[in-house]
Amino acid sequence: MRRLYASQFWSGSDWRTAYLSSFRPDAEEAFDNCIEVNPTRQYRLVSFTVSDLDFVATQATNYEVIDTFN
Repeated sequence: MRRLYASQFWSGSDWRTAYLSSFRPDAEEAFDNCIEVNPTRQYRLVSFTVSDLDFVATQATNYEVIDTFN
């Protein structure tokens, strides 16, 4: 299992990943940058585990929301 961090935005129907990293500081920086560029969107920073990087979208488990904006 591998822990990943993602900066995501709400598209109106689901959460879309804007940035994905195995390093939390990088994902936190991307989260802050997204907010700065477009503060009208809803964002979240999440952490989750995957068993295979090829199946991030379908095999992610243990989602933990670290931070939210808007």
